[in-house]
Amino acid sequence: MTIPEKIQRIYLVGLMGSGKSTTGKLLAEVLGWKFVDIDESVEEMAGMSIRAIFGAHGERYFRKLEGMVLNRSKYTNRVVYACGGGIILEFNNREFLKEEMVVWLDVSPAEAAGRIKSIETRPMLAPTDDVADVLHNQLLDRQGKYDFVSNMKIATGGESPEVVGSKILRKLEDGEFDA
Repeated sequence: MTIPEKIQRIYLVGLMGSGKSTTGKLLAEVLGWKFVDIDESVEEMAGMSIRAIFGAHGERYFRKLEGMVLNRSKYTNRVVYACGGGIILEFNNREFLKEEMVVWLDVSPAEAAGRIKSIETRPMLAPTDDVADVLHNQLLDRQGKYDFVSNMKIATGGESPEVVGSKILRKLEDGEFDA
């Protein structure tokens, strides 16, 4: 697998349920790189679950920790990062990501809702019975930001993580991305 040498980190963004973690693990394995889930890194840093962070400190505090983890990622190479769905909400995160290789995994809110197994661990969804509606509204709010930071957009609807990963690798190898 030969991708341009200048690409040392790949960040996957998109709605929750778009396949960032699953695809990211597969992509890292094929490249022989490390995989990091930014949400898991935030939990490790805080010593508590994301739900507990939201409950005890609120979304602003979570976003601050998320930004800290993202900023530290610039000191690593050969890593695929799965970003939280809302990482692009903060201006500083968007400015950081704009300078990196970012792949937007685009999925319909309805399909993303069907992929989400439990909303109890997802504080942005927990207060609702209509996950697809919440994701639809999030997408309306976020799609311009995802578009701004991404070098490549991959539709994940109806595709397996293996196929999505293969599409990403093919586009990287062929130089089919915004530099």
